[in-house]
Amino acid sequence: MPEPDDENRLVGLSRREIDALVSDLIRAEDSAAGEASPPAGGRHAVDRPAAEQSLVSGPAGGSSVLDWLRHLGAAVSVVLVICAALVLVRWWPHYSERGLPSGPRTYADGHYAFLLTQSDSSDEPVGFDPCTTVQVAIDTDGATSTIRSDVERVVASIDQVSGLHLTTLGVGETLSSTTNVILVSFQDPSSDTHLNDTMIGVGGFLSVRQPTQDGTAYVAHGFVTLNRHRYNSASHDSQLLSLARQFGHAVGLANINGHELMSTDLHQGVRHFGHGDLTGLALLGRLPCAGASA
Repeated sequence: MPEPDDENRLVGLSRREIDALVSDLIRAEDSAAGEASPPAGGRHAVDRPAAEQSLVSGPAGGSSVLDWLRHLGAAVSVVLVICAALVLVRWWPHYSERGLPSGPRTYADGHYAFLLTQSDSSDEPVGFDPCTTVQVAIDTDGATSTIRSDVERVVASIDQVSGLHLTTLGVGETLSSTTNVILVSFQDPSSDTHLNDTMIGVGGFLSVRQPTQDGTAYVAHGFVTLNRHRYNSASHDSQLLSLARQFGHAVGLANINGHELMSTDLHQGVRHFGHGDLTGLALLGRLPCAGASA
């Protein structure tokens, strides 16, 4: 997933550009009568009437307007920094559950896709048995200090909008089953074939159970693997967004193109699962219970 640094660039005048503009005015002030050589950036200094020149040069022995402009340039730089901070607050990816539906819901808009479907001719996804508890185990080796509470937060959202039943194992708890498990771990790209240096994390299936009596296949083991270097150095909001995205993969959602959390290009303003993501998660929660038709 692209890092916010790559996706949220601010466009505006830098301090260097402001200083260059002030320098152009200084060169214009010092120019002889007639057109001077073009200053940097292709701008030209031209002859000015005496009144204009007095405004630029100022009265003898007094401060010139250019001196004032120099101070103004510094002030504008400060204003731009403040504005940049405000824009960052507004556009930097911010994780929030606000706006999520209170239960599974499908939408007419949005995009979604599944990692696997029941067959080439079927749109029904392969996912976890919605009538069985999915245990989420966390390997805390190399983990962030907030990983357990962050996982619990993301898992609660997925439960809420999908109808699946995920539960995070506490410290010292052991798995009660060898299936219906999602493992969260932190790895180095050099030691995990799922990762590379540019990825903050990856999620998906480790194994799928053979079709049951009614022919439905289910996920047996899912995984969320986080790049301990990139993930651990990211902002907390970015960590939460990536964690939610990788859990989306772990329960069955695939990458898509669109204004969704599961998009291959994370858009500005994405705070959580979008309408397409939510529709896909709701459909994963509608799979028949294993053995229900037996």
